[in-house]
Amino acid sequence: MLRLSLIILACFFASILAFHDVKFRNCKSLFTVHSLEVSGAQLVEDNGHHITVLKKGTHPKIRIKFTPDVALDSFTTTVNAKIDGALLKWSMPEPNACKFMDCPVAADTQNVYEQAIHIKNEYPTDKTVQINWVIDGDREDIHHDVCVIFLARIEK
Repeated sequence: MLRLSLIILACFFASILAFHDVKFRNCKSLFTVHSLEVSGAQLVEDNGHHITVLKKGTHPKIRIKFTPDVALDSFTTTVNAKIDGALLKWSMPEPNACKFMDCPVAADTQNVYEQAIHIKNEYPTDKTVQINWVIDGDREDIHHDVCVIFLARIEK
């Protein structure tokens, strides 16, 4: 019985730590975005919307797979949250995206960006928020290289 309990517990923790595909909308990325995944979070459906549920005090990981159309040396990450119609900039502790992926990137080669984020206790709870996650290269362009939008909610 103890062995079965340990196996069930191990499977439970493995499912929490595993990466799960997140439904996202591509916001006119110049690069090809293949997937958005998250670990350390729960995925739920609420009124037809796919929501990533994040727990306060945790450090879930975001993983974005993409293929650039050009070679670039460096990248910056910016994140905005749309709450009640207002778009708020989230202060990234480390905006240098190359700390979370291999740089420089080559054209036509798939890349993986993976960053853990701290869900702080002071973040608002029980509100569905639109997250705009952007990774931009070191070139002058009005469009974003990687831009994904997804829904998230923070719970206690």
